[in-house]
Amino acid sequence: MSAPTHTNHSGRFDRLHEVFRLAVLQTFKRLMEPDRFASCFSEIASKEGGEASLEVARQQAAQYFVSTSLLQFEHTCDERNVELRLNELDEIIASAQTRMATNSGPQIHVDRLSASQIVNSAVSQSKYESVEKLSQIYNQLCLDNAALYQELKEHAEECENLKNGVFSLVDALLKGIDELRGLSFDEVHKKLTEEVFAD
Repeated sequence: MSAPTHTNHSGRFDRLHEVFRLAVLQTFKRLMEPDRFASCFSEIASKEGGEASLEVARQQAAQYFVSTSLLQFEHTCDERNVELRLNELDEIIASAQTRMATNSGPQIHVDRLSASQIVNSAVSQSKYESVEKLSQIYNQLCLDNAALYQELKEHAEECENLKNGVFSLVDALLKGIDELRGLSFDEVHKKLTEEVFAD
């Protein structure tokens, strides 16, 4: 789904985007600190140039993790028209603040209205409908924000599971390499043959 076109860019949406970006960076920084990352690949880190290679790999993983998370965030926002709704919220708040500051809302002087105006209650009804519409928009924004938060939370959990899965696979691979390194060529050939034709 393509991103909606907006006349005004929402400062509220910019802040939401920046908060999410910082959260992603902090999450990655906490989960994959250089020392912690190197400890997961101690065999590689112990070799000459190993630490430098691991740091390059860590930075590449960081770039992929951050860019993928931000793309998913933007895709979710586009699907739910988050920026458009935040623009609407900004307009509602600005309009309400202006009316409160200037007291510019329609003043109804009953003693100056004609009998027909009182019966029709046109001004009062219009004001009620405006408040009702704003309430509906606000309630929908609350629901959308809650749904967006849940999706972002699930995405963060998926990233955590993916990271754990990658670490487990690499750990198993390193153990397998260490095991094979201690065997002779004939023993390696025999072991691989047994595993391939185990069934």
